Amino acid sequence: MTTVMNHMERRQNPLPGVSPDSNVLLSAVADALGVEWLQRKDGNPLQELWARRDQLATAELLLLGEALQNLHPGNEAWFSDLKKKFRSSAPADRKGALFELLGLNLFSRAGQVVKPAAPGQQGYDGVIELQGKAAIWLSIKNWDASHAKSKAAQFATKVEQILTTFWRMTFSINRAVSG
Repeated sequence: MTTVMNHMERRQNPLPGVSPDSNVLLSAVADALGVEWLQRKDGNPLQELWARRDQLATAELLLLGEALQNLHPGNEAWFSDLKKKFRSSAPADRKGALFELLGLNLFSRAGQVVKPAAPGQQGYDGVIELQGKAAIWLSIKNWDASHAKSKAAQFATKVEQILTTFWRMTFSINRAVSG
């Protein structure tokens, strides 16, 4: 006989009296990411969210659990890549992975199947297969600063510093020569 952990214990329930089993959704998070990892205190925002017991944290975990329950089965390679990003120390990777998971889940409804794109797929993030054989190729965009944009901004700052130094030196030399 398997004992199921009660993940709702000592949590504030944001949905009292609502029929979905909150513990099943929290178990989807625990099973997907690992209870041991979630309970560690490595400073990862998902670990901090798991440790909180307030209604907002529980509601966010329930949304995450629903998305995992809908999209994880049958998409092991995609989820493995997503899990690495969730556990990453890079905030942009974590935010992007969470945005993709929750964004794709918005389209996970009766009568349609959402299939996440393979890890590293260029151009789209998932395919929504509708009844009647129609399909929608979906690209989800997060308009936060990307890693590439951040690197470009750092490079631009270095170039600006070099040019500023160069112009100051040139100006000083010209003043000294002409003066």
